[in-house]
Amino acid sequence: MRMRTLHIALLLLTALVLSACTRWRIQEGTHAPVRVDTPDTKVRYNNVGLTDDSLYGKIAVEATNWHKNPTGTAQVWAQLRNRTDFRLGIEARTQFFDMHGAPLDKPSGWERLFLSPNTITTYRENATDPNTAFYYIEVREAR
Repeated sequence: MRMRTLHIALLLLTALVLSACTRWRIQEGTHAPVRVDTPDTKVRYNNVGLTDDSLYGKIAVEATNWHKNPTGTAQVWAQLRNRTDFRLGIEARTQFFDMHGAPLDKPSGWERLFLSPNTITTYRENATDPNTAFYYIEVREAR
């Protein structure tokens, strides 16, 4: 009887360990935004932030970058992937910053983009100030 109890205990322990291991899978693509309540939080320059929890697992940021236009102003772009099997509406806007991290003007207006299932699209925004050194792109679900 003791041997049988030991086998059952080991079986239950093994099942518990295996179920815990499946929770630690690494997720591909972007992750949901995390609310940070500390006062020393800084903007992650030259990045894309997802501002809606509802976009978790639906949108992946494939690439982002910027270049100077012939006029000396910056153009930023972000390549966004719809990871779902349905049409998805999103909105994006950009905030530009100078070399000291000071905001240059207000953020751009929200631009609405529609992505077909499992496709990519490219969001682009032009800065108006030639002193642009950094950018931050926000993406949310269309409203």
